[in-house]
Amino acid sequence: MNHLFYGLTLMVSLFNTSEENHVQYYDNAVYLGVSNYGYATSTYKDNFQHRFNIDNNEQIFTISNRDDYLIQNNLMEGEVYKLAVIDEQIQGVMLEEPLEFGTIHTLNDGTFVIDGYTSTYSIEETPIFSINNKAGGSTVTPTNIEDGKFVKVYENNTIFATTQSIPYTSPVEGIPNLRTLKNFLATAMMPVGTTLYVYGGGWDWQDVGGSKQATSIGISQTWVDFFDNQNASYSYRNDNAKASSYYPFGAYNQYYYAGLDCSGYVGWAIYNITNETNHDWNYVTSSTYQARLLSDGYDYGTWTRSFNAHDFKAGDIFSMQGHVWISLGVCDDGSILFMHSTPSSSHSGNAGGGVQLSAIGANKQCEAYLLADYYMKTYYPEWASRYSTILVSYSNYTALGNSSVTGKFSWHLDERGLLDPDGFSTMSPQQILEELFATSELNESIDI
Repeated sequence: MNHLFYGLTLMVSLFNTSEENHVQYYDNAVYLGVSNYGYATSTYKDNFQHRFNIDNNEQIFTISNRDDYLIQNNLMEGEVYKLAVIDEQIQGVMLEEPLEFGTIHTLNDGTFVIDGYTSTYSIEETPIFSINNKAGGSTVTPTNIEDGKFVKVYENNTIFATTQSIPYTSPVEGIPNLRTLKNFLATAMMPVGTTLYVYGGGWDWQDVGGSKQATSIGISQTWVDFFDNQNASYSYRNDNAKASSYYPFGAYNQYYYAGLDCSGYVGWAIYNITNETNHDWNYVTSSTYQARLLSDGYDYGTWTRSFNAHDFKAGDIFSMQGHVWISLGVCDDGSILFMHSTPSSSHSGNAGGGVQLSAIGANKQCEAYLLADYYMKTYYPEWASRYSTILVSYSNYTALGNSSVTGKFSWHLDERGLLDPDGFSTMSPQQILEELFATSELNESIDI
């Protein structure tokens, strides 16, 4: 897994030497988000006021838009930064790397340590603040020193309590820059069951192209963190409370880093099989146009608007109006197994969802649904505890709509597109899943 932005110091903007004497530096600044979130619109994005907690006080800054909003595209709510500011405008940010992190262990002499480290801290003299992530703006509040609390220690013994993500390893792992059909499907499987749907997730802050996460190798730690911090009550949109919704009503993506939408997901998967380094190029574009672009823009395969149910092959990408999905092929009964990122209702009725296996078929007895349901429940139990497996109709999920650019993309199975030395193009969806999950300790055949 690529632990993007976790314990990693990253300079995202360089300062002009001539301005050096006017720069004010701030350490341990926790980003709280945009002022007037939910109502501030992208028309005024150059003058947005950005909120930070510095020394337990909220401070407001504008941010330079130099280099196409480079700074904004590296800010994530609840993270700790070093800031470089000129005349109340941020010119550069650097993600702060914690000096120590782990759980608190109090000692009998009025001190405490962080498990795994030797430094001691006075309980009486060391304040701890809790970073509370929530839609519409994170908060920072004083908190108690307690055994077992997970904290991060920064410069000047500034300590923040945060949630600790459970280490995650996908049951299926892809290989960067390996252009085979098997590897494309394995790569696309990696975020399944651990990445939530965020509208604009995988797009950049200004909503014009791919985010850093969508042009990074491996699963972003930010997706895992966000999934771990949510539950079945998560909703990607709340029209009745814009100021506390994850949806970008203002047409800028404050939560671009937290999850993936449909086109962000497909773009990330393609990036990972065509690159081995971060931030080289991006394949994130309109979901309606994404399939055609892979044909017309890259010559990776063919695009058509003439097809029937049995024409869908493993690896095909279908763009409908407003959505895009990846086929795993057609089952013997004509049902289609596929992968996508989509909002879906949780068991408690909230529209959350995300990257998942789903089925196109007549009913829940179709082969594709049985496969999707089995694999989601067996390999992604935390996901299954929140969400049911999706079944959709063929007519709805292959509708071309009013757009002239929707349609089905199929890879060239040669050097132009994807090689197929493993013979995945001739396998059934069940055979493909059995091959992809073959190394998992949980692997067993499903009788359908």
